[in-house]
Amino acid sequence: MKKEEPSDSYQQAKASSVHGVKWTGAGEAATRSVSFMVTIGLARLLTPQDFGWIALTLIVVRFLQVLVDFGVSPALIQKVDTDDNHYHSVFTGLLALSILLAVALWLLADGIAGLLKTPPVGPLIRSLAWIVPLNALAVLPRVLLTRHLKFKQLALSEAAATLAYGSVAIGLAVWWRSVWCFVPAIIIEQLVLLGCLWFYSRWKPLFRLKLTEIKDVLPFGSAVFASRLLNFLNLNIISLFINYFFGSAVLGLYSLAFQIIDLPTQRVAKNFLKVLFPILSRLQQNLKDYTEIFLNYHFILMLIITPVFVSLFWLAEPFVLALYGEKWRAVIPVIRILSVVGFVRSTWTMVSAVSLSLGRPVFEMRLNAVQTILLGVFIPLGAMASFTMMLLVYTGILFVLLLFAESRILHWLSVSFHSFSRRLRKPILLNGFLCAFLAAIIEFHFTSAWSSVWIQLFTLSMFSALVYSLIFYLSDPQQFFQLIRLLFHPNQ
Repeated sequence: MKKEEPSDSYQQAKASSVHGVKWTGAGEAATRSVSFMVTIGLARLLTPQDFGWIALTLIVVRFLQVLVDFGVSPALIQKVDTDDNHYHSVFTGLLALSILLAVALWLLADGIAGLLKTPPVGPLIRSLAWIVPLNALAVLPRVLLTRHLKFKQLALSEAAATLAYGSVAIGLAVWWRSVWCFVPAIIIEQLVLLGCLWFYSRWKPLFRLKLTEIKDVLPFGSAVFASRLLNFLNLNIISLFINYFFGSAVLGLYSLAFQIIDLPTQRVAKNFLKVLFPILSRLQQNLKDYTEIFLNYHFILMLIITPVFVSLFWLAEPFVLALYGEKWRAVIPVIRILSVVGFVRSTWTMVSAVSLSLGRPVFEMRLNAVQTILLGVFIPLGAMASFTMMLLVYTGILFVLLLFAESRILHWLSVSFHSFSRRLRKPILLNGFLCAFLAAIIEFHFTSAWSSVWIQLFTLSMFSALVYSLIFYLSDPQQFFQLIRLLFHPNQ
């Protein structure tokens, strides 16, 4: 296979990025809607303890998925001179490793459950061990589709998999009313995703293993692997501490709250990362155009994602009571604290895109290492005080590290803080106004006369969207319509 010659044209990169946002946005709008409805349905049918058990199970299984990938996916995307020999060798190596790890997990499932002090998750871990090889089979088709900027096919694949998961999970939850409804649903989701990715990629693998080809991607991949492993620990260490200090039922509350705040991160911000990483990788030798793309994406991300978390913070009570029911009332303060975490995690996708595309994965790896140390030391101290203090400590650590990471990136790109803040001034002011508007309504009890939380949630949501859009339009009509055209007519 002839080596690829990616274009570094700014206009071509801009067109590809806009096209990618269109399709990832459309696909994720579908998957976001399905995931949201599925979570609501499962929350009404299952208990917080069920959510806690499946959360622990998925921590174990996804840990192995991180081990299997070993950072080769972004390495193959970022590396310019790859060919079929790299793909075949990586595919063979990942598949063999994933089978070995799945067998080990199946054998050690009960022992792991004992270490977690939650024996019921043992059979769940054993049942889901086999999605590790399924995940490994999907790595190379996803890499190829991403390298060739086939975002439409990626979006359709993920939407189909999410729809399959939701249908099976809800159907079995109605029938079983048990945590076991998750197991067939997760397996079906992986099978549908795998089938779609292979269909769209049209790639024909060969079982060929050349160590020289694997070593060629290891320097970059190993740093990414270390960063992802640390990031995985940072993301899940708090869940393990919650289970240890407060039990699986409280973990279930946290798990549901995290799913809610992480939905915008996974379905919006991380789609920006999927599009942005390959685009920036092509522009890494053209720093001027690279910086312009980075600043534009940062502006759009802040404009779109921040109002979601502002609204979620102030509307947490009607949101939870209307959609999930009274039994989940205890999750309201958790959502309010974690809405800040959601904002930080969404913005962090820009840090990942820049550090990877510039070939500096060690930077993010070191940040994650510092985060692991800080969480390991201070999270238990917060837990000894209270569950709320534990969450506040977690949030504070993430926010401080984000500020440091952003300052380093601005230094790399030779962008002053003044220029950066001026570029983001409009999203900051718009969201500040939205925050003040919702705070006034909630704090002065303007909605207290409304008998239905459904009416309160719907009306406040509509008011928030209209006020935000109106202020944006009045402040800059031209930019407002430019964003509308970008979202709905990206080829113009």
